[in-house]
Amino acid sequence: MADLAQLAATHAADVALGRTHAQPALPMGFGLKVAGWIDEVLRDVQRLGEMRGRVLVVQLFGGVGTMAGFGGRGAELIEVFARRLGLKVPRVGWHTARDRVAEYVCTLAMTAATLGRIADEVRTLSRPEFGELEPSWRHGMVGSSTMPHKRNPEACEQVVALARLAAAEAAPALAAMAGDHERDGRTLRLEWACVPDVSHYTLAAAARLQHVIGGLTVHRDRLLANVRAVSDQVCTERLMLLLAARMGAQAAYTWVYDRSQDARSRGLSLKEELLREGSVLQHLSAARIEAVFEPSGYLGDSARLVEVVVDEARQWLAGRTAWNPA
Repeated sequence: MADLAQLAATHAADVALGRTHAQPALPMGFGLKVAGWIDEVLRDVQRLGEMRGRVLVVQLFGGVGTMAGFGGRGAELIEVFARRLGLKVPRVGWHTARDRVAEYVCTLAMTAATLGRIADEVRTLSRPEFGELEPSWRHGMVGSSTMPHKRNPEACEQVVALARLAAAEAAPALAAMAGDHERDGRTLRLEWACVPDVSHYTLAAAARLQHVIGGLTVHRDRLLANVRAVSDQVCTERLMLLLAARMGAQAAYTWVYDRSQDARSRGLSLKEELLREGSVLQHLSAARIEAVFEPSGYLGDSARLVEVVVDEARQWLAGRTAWNPA
């Protein structure tokens, strides 16, 4: 979390390309992308903390949950038993009520999925055609037995694979909720597999991603270059909103749509075509048009939003203490 917070704060105002449906969308601060990762991780942390009181409970109610074999001292016995183990006391037995275990497995699977999403984006943005990020590398690391040049994002791929393995454990955990009567060994045996496996996968994914983020390099020059390469596309919203104040929202959208799609289809610069054709100058000056197509001027509240999330992350880090199950 500390590395993510520092990454977001450092690059809060670095101009980057926001993408939707894998296509250029709008300019954004790169730190805002990282802030989105942090915000999701914080929710995962919150879910993990909230489930402890529900999930970490003892089971000591006898064969069918009546405590009949404890000679009337069942309540006293279970309190001492729970205190010794550092667990909570549930209201009744739960031999076939396996929702607690399912919640644990599904929550960890969700957490691993968050880690996988982050790792997968790092992997994608490290591709040479993007070149925006670069995972850590040291001399001696081998990416291929036949291609000496390779620097594969192996750690990122491991995190993604672990997240997918963790997700696969949710199905047996949910299936284990359908038990018969007061005890059903068919469901319990499913948990013997999915509980340790999802725990292992999630912990391993967290450890690998920590290594990735801690050694990550952000190439500001490539962030900016990739935005500028499609500045005609990512600045159309800004142009449309300015024109909407003068000709109405729908008319402005249609006007910009027709011209931007025509320029793109013909491989021309929208900005240059607008200035050449000249009708836009009835509404906006040439200097204003130049400013519209400067991506760094349309980052919105990126920096402020990053600050909000980073502050929240740092507050969590400052207040974090070692977990005491008692």
